[in-house]
Amino acid sequence: MLKVKVYADRMSQPSRAVLIFCKVNGIEFNEIKVEISKRQQLSPEFAAINPFKKLPAIVDGRFKLFESHVILIYLASAFPGIANHWLDVWCGPGIGLTSDHASASVDCVVARKNASSRRNLDALVFRTVGFSGADIRNLVNEAAIMMVRKGHSKISHQDIVDVLEKQLLEGMGVLLIEEEQQKCEESVSVEKKRLLAVH
Repeated sequence: MLKVKVYADRMSQPSRAVLIFCKVNGIEFNEIKVEISKRQQLSPEFAAINPFKKLPAIVDGRFKLFESHVILIYLASAFPGIANHWLDVWCGPGIGLTSDHASASVDCVVARKNASSRRNLDALVFRTVGFSGADIRNLVNEAAIMMVRKGHSKISHQDIVDVLEKQLLEGMGVLLIEEEQQKCEESVSVEKKRLLAVH
C-alpha cells in the first residue's frame, strides 16, 4: 500500500493538525516539506496539487485533497481502524461518511469557497457561547432558509445575525403574529419555496 503524501509546513497550525492526526492514528505517510517562508506553496509544482496554493494538502495514490478539515474527515473515514469519535467531533454523532474520492473533492471545493466568508467569525463566537453542536447546526439551517428568503446566493454574516436575533426574540416570547407570518410567506416566490423545500 502506498503511503499518503502530506504536503505541510510545521509552522502552519492546519498542517500540524494533519501530521499529528496521522501519527496518533498510525497512518503511514511521507511528509513533504513545503516552506511557506520561502513561498514554496506558490510554485507551479505545488499548484498542480492544490490550485489554491495553501497548506496542507495530501496525495493518496492519484487522489489529491486540500483543506485541513476535509483532509482530516477523509483520513478518518478512508483508513481502517480509526475510532469513530473523530467523525463524531467533526461531523456530529452518528453521521457516517464514505471515503468516496468524488465526495471528498466536492467537500474540498465547498470548504474553500466558504473560507472566504469567515470574516466576522469572532463576533459570532461570543454570541454562540454555550451552544451545542445541534444548536449550531440549527442556526446554520435557519440562516440558509433566511438566505433563500432574502434572495442571496450564499449565507452571509448578516443572515446568521438575523437568525440569532430572531431566536432571542422568540426566547423572550416576542413572536410574529399570524398575519405578519402569512404576509411574509406570501412574499416568497414559488422558486424560493422550491429551494426551501429541497433544503
